[in-house]
Amino acid sequence: MAGFGDCGLPTLLGGEPVCAGTDHESRAGSLRSHYRTELDLFIAAARRRSFRRGKVNFYIGIHHPSTAWAFLRSMVSVTTLLGRKRDFRVNEWILDSGAFSQISRYGKFIISPTQYLEQIERWSSCGKLMAACTQDWMCESVILEKTGKSIEEHQELTVRSYAELASKSAIYILPVLQGFVPVDYVRHVRTYGNLLESGQWVGVGSICKRNGNPDAIEDVLLAIKRERSDLRLHGFGIKLSAMERPTVRAMLASCDSMAWSFHGRKNGKDAADPRLALRYAAQIEELIKEPVFIQDQLFEWWSNEEAPRIQFLDLK
Repeated sequence: MAGFGDCGLPTLLGGEPVCAGTDHESRAGSLRSHYRTELDLFIAAARRRSFRRGKVNFYIGIHHPSTAWAFLRSMVSVTTLLGRKRDFRVNEWILDSGAFSQISRYGKFIISPTQYLEQIERWSSCGKLMAACTQDWMCESVILEKTGKSIEEHQELTVRSYAELASKSAIYILPVLQGFVPVDYVRHVRTYGNLLESGQWVGVGSICKRNGNPDAIEDVLLAIKRERSDLRLHGFGIKLSAMERPTVRAMLASCDSMAWSFHGRKNGKDAADPRLALRYAAQIEELIKEPVFIQDQLFEWWSNEEAPRIQFLDLK
């Protein structure tokens, strides 16, 4: 029987993931049949512990830094800060490298590592900057088609980016694991090698498009934890549908999401309306049982359809 370590996960998950073929879609979810017994044990043990061994820190993704003040934790893209002059009110936050918006549009980064480091230093005095994300290279098929590179090449570029930024920044650089199927992420952990220290906080990318299938996200996280159970994982773009899965929450130290914006745009609303973010954050707060808002009154404000949008903006 598999034992359970301090991280609340099985210390041994027997078997190796089997790939049904070389096609990305046909290989997805291969861990599940191999890890079923151990996964069932994990779920039972986690339920007994009520998932209180550790909490998930949720960072709400926002379009405009002037709305960051309302949340205990937020994710702000460097692309929204370019050209900005004044400081902004923010609490605990992560600086996103804007990787997806740049690579999906241009097939490369248009913000150089030097420019990114300058931005990190410039905004590090605002609030409590917990980390700046590596300029990572995503591995979804649409991104690979845009760059013309392979998953392995994207993984190598991501490691190089981390090594360069981490060696030059006084702010913590969040390394990011990339891949498409579980074995890709395991390979990327090994590619990082000793660059990933024991217990390090590490991002997991290219999973946001799979929120409709929490099993796939679960499989990726399990594979990483099997390889390095000590790593504290941050899930990029984890939606409420995946967060509702107890095992997904149990394997994450933190996560972020801008799902509120996508949902708003899909339903004909202003995708940048901060009231939508407030509503979404209220749902997350109810799920994880951890405060999300900086002020209790904001928990009530989110439901006020008539409240003017400007009241949520920091215009000072």
